Amino acid sequence: MSNPTLNPKSHRTELTLAFYNAARAEILQRLSLREQTLLAWITTAGVIVGIALRNGTADPTLVEVIPILSLPFAAVIYRHDRIVSYIATSYIKGELSGFLRQSEALSPRHWDNSRTVEHKMALFQLVEVFIHLVFLIGLPVVCLGYTYWVLRNAHRLSAPLFWIGLAFTSAVLVVGVKKFLERYRKYKKSKQRFSFD
Repeated sequence: MSNPTLNPKSHRTELTLAFYNAARAEILQRLSLREQTLLAWITTAGVIVGIALRNGTADPTLVEVIPILSLPFAAVIYRHDRIVSYIATSYIKGELSGFLRQSEALSPRHWDNSRTVEHKMALFQLVEVFIHLVFLIGLPVVCLGYTYWVLRNAHRLSAPLFWIGLAFTSAVLVVGVKKFLERYRKYKKSKQRFSFD
């Protein structure tokens, strides 16, 4: 005989809301960590450039370090971004959505499940990914150009740090462009959905 005070539907709703709130908390924490990592990258690169320029001309040995450091920082930033995306799309919108009754036509929609907000967020995320790419790639490309110029004039183009930095910066560029194209497709898709509603 079942317990009349325990409503299975109510228990499932409470469990769903608990899982939803835990997923949202994880997303917020990862977004915060991603932004802190980007800030740490900007700070680290700025300190290295400041030290490299302390004598008036850039020390190529220090400048060579910036392109090498771009990959570890980018890996952490894009890792947090990927996990946030999985939690939001696969878990919340995929697995929990049916239990939250967000798929029913007359149900009120939470802001992160709104078609209108989805289109605006897709545009924001596209711009955000572009800005991250500029911050992660801009300075390393300038540093590579400067290092190349110094090494070419010194006839030392076989310097291993330069080539490692070039490889790491290229990897960041490839991953960043891939991420940008993913966001662009998402934006185009949301734009089409938004225009039909």
